[in-house]
Amino acid sequence: MGDPSSGTPHQSDFERGRATARSMSDRELLDLHAQGASAFRAGAWDVLDAEVRRRQRVRDRQTTEPHVEEERYPALRITVVLVKVSSAVVLIATVAIGLIYLGTNALAALLIVVVGLLAAVSYWAAAELLVVLMDIEANTRFLRRDQQ
Repeated sequence: MGDPSSGTPHQSDFERGRATARSMSDRELLDLHAQGASAFRAGAWDVLDAEVRRRQRVRDRQTTEPHVEEERYPALRITVVLVKVSSAVVLIATVAIGLIYLGTNALAALLIVVVGLLAAVSYWAAAELLVVLMDIEANTRFLRRDQQ
């Protein structure tokens, strides 16, 4: 795993070792780790141990739920609900008006339904965008607090 003349490992050996450790299943990695440091060369053990610690940190982060002290942005949350309700109202109105115009002018009815569907989907997407932005803010705040 290194330069035979100097006895030191190459950087590429470490990279290959990291890639191999990352490709192992949790069970394989833990079985190797259970053998202890004496079963491996120093560089190989360091890579193996670092990967076990990295996976544990990932598991710890995934199991920790973001704790929100207060419900932030109540006006935005109300706005999200109102925009989604508006989207549903536009959709229902579009279908109703389209059916009314269907008897007199089929092309106008089709145009009304298409424009109404686009408007309803746009309203719903805008509401979801607000939710995504609030989630990003909450996750950023959680990660910032986690790093301190």
